Amino acid sequence: MERLQYQTSYTPEIVVKQSSGPLRVRGWDQTEIRIDADADDAVVAQAEGDSFEISSKSGLLMRIPTGSNLSVGKVSSDATVKSVEGEVSFTEVTGNLVVKNIGHFTVGTVRGNLNAKQVEGGVEIGQVNGNASITQVEEDLAISRVNGNLTVRDVEGQFSVEEVKGNLKARQVADSARAVARGNIELRIEPEPGATYEMEAKGNIDCRVSAASDLQAEFQARGNIDIQTPEMSKIVQGGSFEFALGNADARLSLQASGDIRFKAMDKAEDDDFDFDFDFGEDIANLAEEISVQVSEQLEEQMEALNEQLNELTEHFNTTTFSTEAAARNAERRVYDVQRQIERKIEATKRRAEHQARLAAQRARRHTKGKGRNFSFSFDTDKMKPKSDPVTDAERQMVLQMVQDKKISIDEAESLLAALEGRPPEDFPQPPEPPEPPMAPEPPEPPMDSEEPLE
Repeated sequence: MERLQYQTSYTPEIVVKQSSGPLRVRGWDQTEIRIDADADDAVVAQAEGDSFEISSKSGLLMRIPTGSNLSVGKVSSDATVKSVEGEVSFTEVTGNLVVKNIGHFTVGTVRGNLNAKQVEGGVEIGQVNGNASITQVEEDLAISRVNGNLTVRDVEGQFSVEEVKGNLKARQVADSARAVARGNIELRIEPEPGATYEMEAKGNIDCRVSAASDLQAEFQARGNIDIQTPEMSKIVQGGSFEFALGNADARLSLQASGDIRFKAMDKAEDDDFDFDFDFGEDIANLAEEISVQVSEQLEEQMEALNEQLNELTEHFNTTTFSTEAAARNAERRVYDVQRQIERKIEATKRRAEHQARLAAQRARRHTKGKGRNFSFSFDTDKMKPKSDPVTDAERQMVLQMVQDKKISIDEAESLLAALEGRPPEDFPQPPEPPEPPMAPEPPEPPMDSEEPLE
């Protein structure tokens, strides 16, 4: 384990040219860059003023100022970026990519899945080989290709996607939208005056708008066109059909190789449709959301463990041993503890993902064939991972370190607690000293009396 630290401003320029392992980046309210590498001598870093260039042959856990601009080249694993208000860009991620609460976001290629949420700027995406979920974008969203399914929600600017090989679900796109999907399209919009919405699907299109919408509709389908509005209920068998709602201030164009179902909904039906939309998305993303939360919890525990292990390593380095062999033996023990912790973290993450998939399957069986008049939520706090117990070998190693007077008893208790997966606040604390005894109060003096004694 290797740690590098650099003092900087609140808005540095950070370039990560390459990360051969997982990349985890979080913003924090400090003018410092802290880099923890998964292996020693794996990081090459260059600093010039407020500009930093980093390459790593292992995975990285980075803490950077919230106002940083972050540019990443190739990540040969998964990547996560959170709470970075500057611009964030990736060239290529061979695994999954998760970004949340960031500034303008650009990515070239994601080989796995992409999950982007709370983007305080625009989003530009080249290609995603897996599924993509993009929510809460304050400006425009532009996507070239998604080879899996695509879910888009709450986009305040324009939305465009050149090709989705799977299904597309789009909801609450404030401005114009244009999309082509080889699968089905589910569209939920509140048309803006002057906006244009163009959707083309090789499968079916299901479109819902509010009953008070003002739009000009142009539909073309090889299958049936089913239209339900407060003023009209009509089914057209193939071909094309046009009609207007309200003042026709917006334009809606739908083309489908299958069927088109269009409905102008009132408030009650709108809530019902929202439930279907949210429920399907929650089931699809449950395992990924649990995995992200588990990773965050384990990263915090791992960071606490790294702090302790680094302190132990410094303690070993400052201690005078009788021979060089004793020093090498101590370093080997620290390395063994690190590897055991990393294996436990990976095993815990796999168990959490498996539990999430089982929960999704049970939810599908439970809701199959039932009505919609109920709410559904996932309490991820109840799905927190449980760590493996400390092994006899680990316990013996810690006791041997105490016996050799390399660590104190308090340090040993903290290390054992960390190996058990308890967070730092649960580590044993020294007992509070007893309150000192209070001195006895002196007796009161006898009172003077003017009356004579009988």
